[in-house]
Amino acid sequence: MSVQSMMGDAQVLRRFVLSGLFLIGMHLPAIGQSLDLTDSAIEADLLAVEVTGQLLPSEALAEQIQGDLAVIRNTYPAFADIRVRPYWMPGELLVGLQPTAFAQYENGTFTGFDPLFASLGVPDIQAYSFQPTLVLDFGRVYHGERLAELFDNIDGVRYAEPNYLIGDGDDIVAGPNRTYTLSRGSGDCPAGCISRQSWDFTVTSDGVFSIPELPVGDYDLDGDFDGMDFLGWQGMTHGAAGLNAWLDSYGQAASGANVAQVPEPTGLAVLQLALLGSLLWQCCRRQS
Repeated sequence: MSVQSMMGDAQVLRRFVLSGLFLIGMHLPAIGQSLDLTDSAIEADLLAVEVTGQLLPSEALAEQIQGDLAVIRNTYPAFADIRVRPYWMPGELLVGLQPTAFAQYENGTFTGFDPLFASLGVPDIQAYSFQPTLVLDFGRVYHGERLAELFDNIDGVRYAEPNYLIGDGDDIVAGPNRTYTLSRGSGDCPAGCISRQSWDFTVTSDGVFSIPELPVGDYDLDGDFDGMDFLGWQGMTHGAAGLNAWLDSYGQAASGANVAQVPEPTGLAVLQLALLGSLLWQCCRRQS
């Protein structure tokens, strides 16, 4: 077997093991400096690096995002629980080492990280010998992919990548010119939300924002008029007119949000995929 083939097989095996851990809910965990995603400043930093694609969040942009989201939430308390869902564990990096480099790390003689640690800060590190892999937790927001690029070319490093998250849920996406999309997912979100409602906001320089017209009376913004909307009305400033609008619409379906349905595969579709896989296997077997 060639060296290139062995390296390719090792890469596939690594991806398989990590994917298996993710699928059963055993992604490599945070290790002591996990960032609080309910902190509005951390949330704004995450959105800032997503918008710019830069390693570090722009302080001015993050402050603007934090203020804009505060305006939206203060005006519409029903959105207060929607938070950004990052693509990766903030501030964390997975780094695979060559066996020799990992042995050096374990005995304290590996120095390949020293220049980056001097500029980025020294992270908490957890070692996993079965790969061998290190989980680096810097305790602050970096763009995960830009951070990985810095470590990828270090001598002794096999790979570096963000500690990606799986699943789905509520989310916030920041766009250009102070535009924001807030979305709420429903239906088995840990495996992938089946339905999603989204609302688009544009915040202006004087603090006033415009959004697509929301249905008056659907105060919890879940697409219908029910008892929960009465609780939402109590926390907002719609007065008697808003209460009457809810009473007039009670029991009806609402409109105004963008709703996307994600269909689950049917039994027939699964059967078709199984048959296709069987045919491909038989074809490959004949050719071999």
